[in-house]
Amino acid sequence: LADYMARTGLAMTSIQQGLANAEAKQLIARDLNRVWPTERGFDFLSDLQALFLADR
Repeated sequence: LADYMARTGLAMTSIQQGLANAEAKQLIARDLNRVWPTERGFDFLSDLQALFLADR
């Protein structure tokens, strides 16, 4: 997660909603340092990625 902030220059709040939604749908697991897709997350990878795309 530190890499995300360092590489994008964005705060964690920019993806907090996506992380919360993905975790609620059991698509990711996370700890204080990293986030990883669950088995379900790999099965529904397109859905997982869509949670982090900006609405147009």
